[in-house]
Amino acid sequence: DLIVTFPDSTFCLSSRPSAVDPQHFREIGFNIFYLREMSLAQTNQLIDKWHKAMLELFHSDSKVKQLTKNLTSVKSQIETRSTIRELASSPLLCAMICTISLDHDGNIPDDRTEVYSTVVDALLEAREKQRGIKDRVWSAIRLAEKKSILGEIAYIVQVNSGGPSVEIDLITLRSGMSDVLRKYP
Repeated sequence: DLIVTFPDSTFCLSSRPSAVDPQHFREIGFNIFYLREMSLAQTNQLIDKWHKAMLELFHSDSKVKQLTKNLTSVKSQIETRSTIRELASSPLLCAMICTISLDHDGNIPDDRTEVYSTVVDALLEAREKQRGIKDRVWSAIRLAEKKSILGEIAYIVQVNSGGPSVEIDLITLRSGMSDVLRKYP
């Protein structure tokens, strides 16, 4: 629909390779590209740049000291822990690992599931507190319930979307949402 509505626009879609049929996108004029994993040198370069960007944001002596310590810790863990090295070969996951390490005093979870869980927890709890988001209803919901609600919403969208694109009409989403929210007082 967007391609028809905005024919002069350029579109970039991103997905896991297993989530889409590349042939469908080729047929409607898309080129298919695959991102390769970063090498260890590229991973270290991203870690350096991430920490440099953080140092530009924070100027207190304690934060500078914490960031310097974190830089060394992240690089050391990537060199010595193969699971973390594998995760850090993705730019997004590498940035997540830097953030997790900084927020958790150098502690990086052992596997992909724990890394994802830690990031989701941060996005659902810590970030909203840091940004001063004060929604009375959302704040009253426990973290486990927030994850459950969002998981059910994702399921509703997945089940009700057609084809390779994830689209759902507002009426279907609202209907599914009211079923989900009835479970929570």
